[in-house]
Amino acid sequence: MKTVIILYLIGTFAAALVAVLANYVFPVTIELTAASSEVSPPEGIGQVLSNLLLNLVDNPINALTKANYIGILAWAVVFGVAMREASQQSKELLKTLADITSKIVEWIINLAPFGILGLVYTTISGKGFEALKSYGMPLLLLLGSMVLVALVVNPLIVSILLQKNPYPLVWRCLKVSGVTAFSLVVRLPISLLI
Repeated sequence: MKTVIILYLIGTFAAALVAVLANYVFPVTIELTAASSEVSPPEGIGQVLSNLLLNLVDNPINALTKANYIGILAWAVVFGVAMREASQQSKELLKTLADITSKIVEWIINLAPFGILGLVYTTISGKGFEALKSYGMPLLLLLGSMVLVALVVNPLIVSILLQKNPYPLVWRCLKVSGVTAFSLVVRLPISLLI
């Protein structure tokens, strides 16, 4: 396990180094909108702890409506501990409700590409293809860095460690996973157009 962790750290550091070097060679700037200045930072640790305590004991309905995640988690723990006393039928009902909720979330996630397609359509129709240039350059830089790491840096690490040619394994992995991903990326837009 020690070797795996060390290789993971070396690979992650090498990928980060490639990303930083790629950013210096091909600098990309992204214009962000200004954040709202209505929120004021806490004045001290006392205020932070006070806010945390007040958020912990917030009303569960209020915590849900105001997205108070600390309060939601606190109430989830309380309900979880209380559910230990529930009957088996109640536990089975909650498991069924959890399975139904998971299925609904899965359906929503499967519809996400249509939402993204709508966002891209709205952007192109409103601002033209020039709007995509600001997205395209970082995307090309990201994909280029990923290809460099996958085809040069990681095989170099493997060849140094094993003293063998790593590319037969790299090509086999790409044949199985990379070609499948590429075919999905190419076939999905074509199937949507048909």
